[in-house]
Amino acid sequence: MIATAIESVRAQSYCHWELIVIDDGSDDDTESVVTSYKDQRIRYIRQVHAERSAARNRGMALSKGDWVCFLDSDDYYLENHLEVLAGYIEKNRLGEAMVLTGIEIEDASSGSRIKHPLIKTQQVNVLKEIWETFILMDTVCVSRKILDHHRFDVRFNLWEDTHLWLRIASRYRLCQIASYTCVQRNHTANSVVLGMQRVRLHNVRQYMLAIDDLFLHHAASVGSFLSDDDRIEYKNRKLAMYLYQAGMNGQIRAALVIWWMAIINKPSLYLWLEFPKIFLRPLKRK
Repeated sequence: MIATAIESVRAQSYCHWELIVIDDGSDDDTESVVTSYKDQRIRYIRQVHAERSAARNRGMALSKGDWVCFLDSDDYYLENHLEVLAGYIEKNRLGEAMVLTGIEIEDASSGSRIKHPLIKTQQVNVLKEIWETFILMDTVCVSRKILDHHRFDVRFNLWEDTHLWLRIASRYRLCQIASYTCVQRNHTANSVVLGMQRVRLHNVRQYMLAIDDLFLHHAASVGSFLSDDDRIEYKNRKLAMYLYQAGMNGQIRAALVIWWMAIINKPSLYLWLEFPKIFLRPLKRK
């Protein structure tokens, strides 16, 4: 799918861009696809597999522009994406800021699209708005002055993006453009889809650690917006999601571990009612 992503950048109506492709240790023909483009604005960098946070950080470090955008290899920009961003930044004379566009979610099998909700940046508590709505990677454009000081935390490969966006939004201006200029494709090989087909306890634990870390090590910035009750409730919702999916997958051991994590986080009648379902759901699948 990376060819479609690259072609979408080459087709931009705004042509003052550089494209840095970080190949994080792929074992397919990614290199041959990328290097087939004889465009001096495209740079291909291969590294030993270090996961997405390290890959994105490396791309940011190598970039030369004043503003940095992101594009996952299975998604694509509409042809006006960079022009809309550049025009908004210039018109509003933005300095250190994070700017978002709208994004559509495309079903790869049917081609149908739905619009992802926009971030209500005028909300008093914009950080709560971010983790309720989610900022999707392809929509983001950040001043490199900000990224010189704030990077993806390489310890995390889940929730690492929201971890960074919340840190940035707590300190700098956040702007939302009500134009849908990029597309995220949902398909069977999507990491989110694969992650739900078989719930891995390592991923669940890492997700919870990332949430806790935000409050533990960045309390000075996010503490004005988010409370410990917010942290507990947020973890509660995510653990309930994983618990249900592990049960639906018939992963009894994983479901039991997640149930215990949820009980420790926030005991509730709901969780006690869910306990017998851990054993009943696999029976229904049979």
